[in-house]
Amino acid sequence: MVATTAITVTGPLPWQQRQWQRMHEALANDRFPHALLMTGRPGAGKRLFADALMARLLCLQVTADGQACGHCRGCRLRLADNHPDIFLLQPLPDKQEIIIDQIRALIDDLATTAQQGGYRVVIIDPAERLNSAAANSLLKVLEEPGESLLFCLLSSQAMRLPATIRSRCQHLPFPLPLAAEAEEWLRQQLPRPEQSQSLLVAAFGSPLTALQLSRREDAAENPVSAQLLALLQGQSSPVEVAASWLQAGSQETLDKLYACLAQLLRLQWVPAPATVDPVLQKLHQQLQLEGRHADALYSMLDSVHELLRLQGTSLNQSLLFEALAIQWLTTE
Repeated sequence: MVATTAITVTGPLPWQQRQWQRMHEALANDRFPHALLMTGRPGAGKRLFADALMARLLCLQVTADGQACGHCRGCRLRLADNHPDIFLLQPLPDKQEIIIDQIRALIDDLATTAQQGGYRVVIIDPAERLNSAAANSLLKVLEEPGESLLFCLLSSQAMRLPATIRSRCQHLPFPLPLAAEAEEWLRQQLPRPEQSQSLLVAAFGSPLTALQLSRREDAAENPVSAQLLALLQGQSSPVEVAASWLQAGSQETLDKLYACLAQLLRLQWVPAPATVDPVLQKLHQQLQLEGRHADALYSMLDSVHELLRLQGTSLNQSLLFEALAIQWLTTE
């Protein structure tokens, strides 16, 4: 859903120690898997864990506590985004899916040995965006993996993956941290720690999502609030707004809708900070005038989650966005 906030890490997040220990023991006992399916809600830190594990595997001088040193040749190449043994698969900018041509190119790259003589790491994020042809092609690689090769498949909707793919991966779940642990970590990241609790509520307990929300209070960063306000005030029609959302890109629009709705939920419980988007504040006031409360916003968020689940399908995206815009006008 919402993209992971850029955070510099060399190891796992505090609530990921159990998963990290599991990987450490597997390495020490020569039982390290060739494919991991990392699952969990957005904002739980799956990608950060994958990055930390990748750093550990590619480091040439691992520290005593099993983390990347940050200064060897392998670490320097990785930090410069220039490591030849790192492969990242995501949907192309003009696509909703990961397509078979990307998997074929990956297979060609993996046909040679690791250029740095150690592990090669493939991160597929989000894995549920593999279309059927790409998934079938990937399956052949997972059935006959090469030496010192790790696939990290990251997914918030793992059941959309074929059962054959899931069965060839070791499952590594990432539940959200307990509220106290999440708040303690978030307070250390925020310039205003007192916001941590309300941000976590708005982010449904996801600490990384909460951190991103804290950095999205600039009107220019999220024009969706202005579009939702225009809908309520009769200045735009659902068809016009839906067309604008589709033109901006489905994934980007849904991310911004999520951020906007979460911030509106936050305003239900706490006074608006001085830095809040003034358009968002007007939108909040308009909703209050119409008597709309948290239930209506949660209903909209459910619809956004459903649209995220349907990304990459053959359904008409334009009609889906129109239905979402109509729901915004009619939900009480």
